[in-house]
Amino acid sequence: MPVFIFVILALVIVLIIFCAVYYRIYKRNINRALEDTTNARKPMPAPFHVALGAVLTFLVLTIGISFTAGIGIGYHALDKDGKGQIDVNTVYAKITDIDGNVSPAESMMTVETIERNYEPYQEKLTLRLYEDLVIERDNKTVSVSDLQAGDLVAIVFLTDLGGTEDVFKIEVLEQRQRIS
Repeated sequence: MPVFIFVILALVIVLIIFCAVYYRIYKRNINRALEDTTNARKPMPAPFHVALGAVLTFLVLTIGISFTAGIGIGYHALDKDGKGQIDVNTVYAKITDIDGNVSPAESMMTVETIERNYEPYQEKLTLRLYEDLVIERDNKTVSVSDLQAGDLVAIVFLTDLGGTEDVFKIEVLEQRQRIS
């Protein structure tokens, strides 16, 4: 059971005790005021005003404690997981083939990898390129039709906690001259 629940329970107990003690002090003050005819005593706020103020203070404290505990627990869970929520991998590759006729919103690209995460790595990959995929050349967005066989690209993959790897972004590093 989380520790902050015990803290909130303790705050509830303190709130109840405070209201009960204040009510007894208020009753004693009223009884003494009725016995004393000089009216020299200062009036005390009504118990419901004090209880309302105590409840509002309690709500502010519990919201603050819950917020702080939630942030702490969330960051602790992220730190405990070695690879974080999303793993980012970069693959440098040379485009060998592009097929833009798969569907109106989808193309296929075959690449021959050169390195993955800055280490030599050779493999042939076939990737689905969707219409809304970010493709950049010289910090400008280009479309799939601007890619050509022979281009050197950096492909950024995102891997979620389930292990699903998806293309996030493609950046054209260098455009090779096509030989006719």
